[in-house]
Amino acid sequence: MWRRSHCYFDEQFKFRCSCALQLKLGYSRWNCSLPRLGDITPPARWEGIQCTDSGHVDSISVKNLAGDVISPSLGRLQFVRIIDLESGKLRGQIPPELANCSRLETLNLMNNELSEGLPGELGNLTALSKLLVSRNKLGGEIPRSIAASPSLSIFNLSAN
Repeated sequence: MWRRSHCYFDEQFKFRCSCALQLKLGYSRWNCSLPRLGDITPPARWEGIQCTDSGHVDSISVKNLAGDVISPSLGRLQFVRIIDLESGKLRGQIPPELANCSRLETLNLMNNELSEGLPGELGNLTALSKLLVSRNKLGGEIPRSIAASPSLSIFNLSAN
């Protein structure tokens, strides 16, 4: 069983870390090797993934994903506090499912090619203090729920 900085590798491993596995498999240009079936490496050992002592994904910090889309399955990571996918040329929309990450404090999607608008659901994240989405191709109005969020202390939307 993995302890401390590694996800627990037990009967609950698949349940607690399946979203991180989907994240890893969903990005074709991840900077570390993909696990083989039957030889799954705990997500905390993947470059850019950190887990809590209880085995939940706590932060994702991956640069240069080179043109992939943000997987809506990230929204199933209920314990994640930081999602940092800066400078990856990510395209498409910001998935509204990210609003299911109830402990999310920092969302950094700067310097990508994200389009459409900001999902208003992000304004419901009561722990979100940093929303960094500058240097993308976002359009539309800022949703009221985000503009009125009392927890949001840093909001960078420049160069869109």
